Order: sequence, then structure tokens, then C-alpha cells
Amino acid sequence: MKLQILLAEDSPDNLAYFKKMIDAHPEIQVRAAFKSALKAVDYFVANHQHIDALFLDIRLSEGTAFDILRKLVILKITIPPVVIITAERDQGYVLQMKNTYNEEIVYYFQKPFDDMWREEKHLCVQKVKARLYLINGKKTPETSSSSTTTSAPPPQKKKRRKRLDLAISGGRSKAVRVEDISYIFIHDKITRIFVDGFEKPFTDPLSGHGLNYYKDLIDRPETFIRASRQLLINSEYVEDIADDYRSATLS
Repeated sequence: MKLQILLAEDSPDNLAYFKKMIDAHPEIQVRAAFKSALKAVDYFVANHQHIDALFLDIRLSEGTAFDILRKLVILKITIPPVVIITAERDQGYVLQMKNTYNEEIVYYFQKPFDDMWREEKHLCVQKVKARLYLINGKKTPETSSSSTTTSAPPPQKKKRRKRLDLAISGGRSKAVRVEDISYIFIHDKITRIFVDGFEKPFTDPLSGHGLNYYKDLIDRPETFIRASRQLLINSEYVEDIADDYRSATLS
């Protein structure tokens, strides 16, 4: 049995396209799709026992994804795993939702959706399953058949790091604290890590991984926000980064 998804996206073309791509995944399918936040939340309230996860665009007709989650909190209905689909202009909402619903939101996709979905869909589904297990021990499709009598074991956690070894000149490396990393930027398959107190970025000798690799690896992942396909920001440095950007733009 596939995991059942409620999809909300305000663009009719995107809604149909996203639904087609999600339904092509062997483990999940879209049970209901809406352009309106009000219709989406009304459907979920009436049918929440049949929905395993919410895939939500942030800006919807008649409201936002934030409005949907807030309504579920008011009604005291358990929020299932949430996957957010964002546009570049929505980063303010992303920060707000990340701070308020850090546990409920298990994954973010940056528009355009298709390339990122192809690359990271299996990891996204794993995150959804792990969250379902934590919510109520819900059996995933592999464990819900009649031939299986035991629940799946909890997902194995990666060992998170409080320090990363980064490359410096002369083939040497330097260990930097995760809390001092302001942001991580990936371009042309090279990972550049910007650290507070250092003018130039470090490079990761293991460049080639995507941003989710770093988010899963580092200690305190809740403080790091995926701002785009290439950029992972430490939320504690958001104002400093914005000031630096404005200065660079105006100079």
C-alpha cells in the first residue's frame, strides 16, 4: 500500500505536473490535490486518518501552508509529515515555518520542482516514513502486508559532527565548529563553507555531496535552513548574511 499524499499548489499547471511526478514514485501517491488552502485543510480535517503526508506550496489561494498547519494545531489534529515546496521569494515564510514547525516539516523542495525531485525523492520519502514512525509507530508499506508481523525498526541515525575538517592551503586541513559556519554554498560541484571570523571560504575536500548530506551530517541541523538548491544557511547568521549581501550590492 502506497503512502497517501495531500498536495496543495496554487498554480493549476504546477498542480497537475507535481501530481504526475509524485504519482510516478512507487511508494507514494496523491490522494487529493487542491489549489485552495481552505479546501485543503477542510479535506484533511475530514479525512486525516487516510492521509500520510502533506506536500504544500507555501503561497496558495485563500491562504498559505502556514495557515493550514496553524488550523490543525487549533483543532488539535496531529500534523503528519510535511514537505514544503518553496519559491525563492518565500524565504521569509520558510524561516517562520522552520522556527514554528521544525519537527513536522521533514523536507523542503525549491522550485523548479522537477530536477530536485528526481535527485532527492527517495531521501524525502525516507524522511516522511521516519517521521510517521515517530508520530505513532505507523507501519510503512514494507511492513504493512499480511506476511509481515513485526513493525519496522526505527531508522538508524547518522553520527552528527560538531566539527568539520575543511581544506586550507598546502594540502592541510582545519577543524571548524559547526556553530561557527554561517552558510554552505555549492557551485559547479565544489562546496564552499563560509565560517565566521574568516574572510575567505573553506572548501570541503569531499566536495560532490548535495546540501542534504551536510544537513544530515552536522550537529544542530535544526539551525540550518535550505534557502535554495545551492545554499544552506545557519539561521543564527541570517541578519549578518543579509547585511553583507546588501553591502556588496550597494558597493
